[in-house]
Amino acid sequence: MANCTHGFCALIIALLGLPIFGQVRIDPNGDCTLREEINYNADGEFGLAVKHHGTVVYMEFTLGTAPASQAKLVLHQRDRINKPWPIMVRGQEFRFDETKFTAWETGLNWPVVGTFVVDRTQHTPPWQVAYELDLTDWYNANLGKTMTLLLVRAQEVEDIWGPHFEDREGTKTGNAAMYGPRIEVVPVDADAVQLWPSSPLAKVLRSDTPGESVPPTLAMEGARGEVVSGQAVARYEPGLAGATAQITELKHRNQDAIIPAESIRLQWVRYIDITNNSHGIPRDELVAEAPTAIPDPYWEERTIPVPAGQAQPLWIEVHVPYGIPAGEYETSLTVSGGPAPVTLPVTLHVWDFDLPRDRPLSVTNWWNFPGRFLRDQVQEFSDEYWALLARSCRFLVEHRQTDIFGWMGMIEESGDEETGYTHDISKFERYAEIAFEAGIKRIQMHSLAASEKKPGDNHRSLIPFPQNFRRLAVLADMARRRGWTDRFLLSIIDEPTVEFETSYNDVARKAREIAPGMRIIEACETEHYDMDIFVPKLSAIHVRYPAFDELRRQGAELWFYTCCHPVGRYPNRFLDQTLLHVRVMHWINYLYQLDGYLHWGLNQYWGDDPYTEEGISHGYPLGDRAVAYPGKQGFLGSIRFSAHRDGIQDFEYLYVLEERLREIKERFGAAAYWLNPRDRPLELCRRVVWSFYDYTRDPNKMIETRRVIAEEIEALTQEPFIFVQTSPSEEVFFPAGPRFVYVRGLVSPGSTVKINDKPVEDVRANGFFQHPLFGNVTEDRPGINVTVEKDGATRTVRRVLKLSE
Repeated sequence: MANCTHGFCALIIALLGLPIFGQVRIDPNGDCTLREEINYNADGEFGLAVKHHGTVVYMEFTLGTAPASQAKLVLHQRDRINKPWPIMVRGQEFRFDETKFTAWETGLNWPVVGTFVVDRTQHTPPWQVAYELDLTDWYNANLGKTMTLLLVRAQEVEDIWGPHFEDREGTKTGNAAMYGPRIEVVPVDADAVQLWPSSPLAKVLRSDTPGESVPPTLAMEGARGEVVSGQAVARYEPGLAGATAQITELKHRNQDAIIPAESIRLQWVRYIDITNNSHGIPRDELVAEAPTAIPDPYWEERTIPVPAGQAQPLWIEVHVPYGIPAGEYETSLTVSGGPAPVTLPVTLHVWDFDLPRDRPLSVTNWWNFPGRFLRDQVQEFSDEYWALLARSCRFLVEHRQTDIFGWMGMIEESGDEETGYTHDISKFERYAEIAFEAGIKRIQMHSLAASEKKPGDNHRSLIPFPQNFRRLAVLADMARRRGWTDRFLLSIIDEPTVEFETSYNDVARKAREIAPGMRIIEACETEHYDMDIFVPKLSAIHVRYPAFDELRRQGAELWFYTCCHPVGRYPNRFLDQTLLHVRVMHWINYLYQLDGYLHWGLNQYWGDDPYTEEGISHGYPLGDRAVAYPGKQGFLGSIRFSAHRDGIQDFEYLYVLEERLREIKERFGAAAYWLNPRDRPLELCRRVVWSFYDYTRDPNKMIETRRVIAEEIEALTQEPFIFVQTSPSEEVFFPAGPRFVYVRGLVSPGSTVKINDKPVEDVRANGFFQHPLFGNVTEDRPGINVTVEKDGATRTVRRVLKLSE
């Protein structure tokens, strides 16, 4: 409320009679003063008076449909009072007849809209004083409704008079146009309502605006079998009580094909307020510096409140079906809740290839099932519990997770050494069966040993858990019976240190004796362990890569993991890092032929509220505890978990290109003796990442490289066929000369080839050609253009060498 100070009263009175550009005035449909059951307007106009208990004012307004940047109630006092009067304004959707309404207590429990103080106490005319109460939020929350405002004293006042305001008829002044009650509205400028496309690699901060060169369309790309991510951003300068997003089916531009709306998921993004940044991360690697708010979890409801002047991101996921035709699909995204719906055109280019149904990369984020908060929703081992497990596993599979966490204690044991032990594995067997049916590939079982320091020893060693080895025998029998032996992985102890090498291997041998065929997996720091799947920390594999790579060459699987480490400039999935930091990890998987990725925290919440900095971070860097959040029916995702999946799908693009080249090598036989199917994918991978520690920070570079990978996959099935490999490869720095470049390639038999517009004379009948280049590849001409021609059709492939730093 802004009440008039006495020196400005005359100026305000003069200006109120003038029209203000863009302003809308809403007069009451009716107004009246009630003194308990007595309606002072029943027999004529009276004015609007607020006095002691039971003397109140009701005013009915029909609000506009367009949102307001400002809306205010304007009243004029027309008599004196002896002491300041506090007025409370309450509001509700309600209609009344100003001459018949007598139920004075109707609005006493309505929501409070605001308060103001009438302080015009001097007895000297003029007494027409303007009072204003800001109604902007209330107005925008009730657009198009007929609302009634109640004016009632806010507290007891020792004054018999009370304020008297002008009514809509102008009873006191004879000039209702100037002094009558009203709501004055300044409509939102059209430019204040915005909806624009963003990148699926962007963490949109609340202060973000569209910028100057925003494209008019949200353009997405994906292969069949992919979950494609996109992002749009809404911003309402006046704010909205509730924004709702809708999207229609995607229709093929040239064919009778659709992607149904049911395959498209719209998820509003909510924010986590942070007070501190993750320790050890350089400032230039942070999304924003604390204190701030960072987007992460998805909002569970369809409608979300949008604060005034703040960006509100919307995450879009399209599940691209197998079997649909490639090409351009189109639809539109609509966000409503404002003055009028705003729309954004959406396109999806579907590439002409499938991502593999059988996941080539092993991935797990360890869970605590059902975990805090979800555990309160179901009774353990009830039908609802098993249904929640099935939904949760499908949620993980949708995010390209292959493995889940299991506990040996899930196998129930009873008895003692004297009477013997019995075991009930039925509940765990059902747990495994539901997980496997949902698409989970393996269950990692923890743990078989604990550390112990014996008296007199200077180091700790591992000792087996006897009860868990008994359970292991029962698990092995069940797995053999069900044909699941290879679907269980065993952990001896998480993160064994170097002092455990000897005792660890003793326990591992015992486990192999009891459960032959079950492989051992461990998050570890060094390489001298008896295990099948080594999972060193990203920083550990970086500094010990030759030793770990030798284990891979000998047949072991080699994964990596991140947790609260590494920090610095290593990629990780901390809340205040970029989404590129999350996504690039799986380009590292491809670069080093690493078979999997592990993290300890899917939903390891702390405290009473998982939607807080403390809830997902306590004791660790921001967000290290969780990338999924509890909802009403199960887990909710996050933009980090979606970026995690997108990075896995980037890996799958590189994998598909490699597999296509492997097929080509087999098809061409001896003519392709030189073709290594990994060479070209590695060239493209190195446009994004160069080592465990060095990688691009440019999101556009990652997206553009991904597009090139997709285009090259498609090109391998197009005619005229051509594949080219240079030696040295594109991403190898080639210093000053003399520079020899060897070009080798395959084309459809019967084709002709030109390199930099010069014919290649020796194109073999089997489609193989090779050509040396000497001296004509320079810093100002680093490109090599290879053109194939057959039956009048041509295609050109370009390779650009790295000749300077």
